[in-house]
Amino acid sequence: MSWDEGRGFVRGDRRQIQTAVLGGADSEEPLMLPLEAIELDAFRRRHEHDTFWCGLLLGGCGVQLTTKLYTDRVCSLSSRACSGARARLSGS
Repeated sequence: MSWDEGRGFVRGDRRQIQTAVLGGADSEEPLMLPLEAIELDAFRRRHEHDTFWCGLLLGGCGVQLTTKLYTDRVCSLSSRACSGARARLSGS
């Protein structure tokens, strides 16, 4: 799931993950990753002891995510096992 300025959160979007939840897959505490590299550094410091998850309540797959810093494109959250939505895991 990712964020689109005109439409809000978009399910089934195959772009990199920008949304997560804090603390565990069942968390009700969502957050959105900053898009710019300079903002991601501050975000990482602020959340130094937190864990990020592909939230089940957001339609995600429930795996733990890590931040990915890029200077040539939008920063994202990722996991080798996460597709961003359960529907894509099941082939729907």
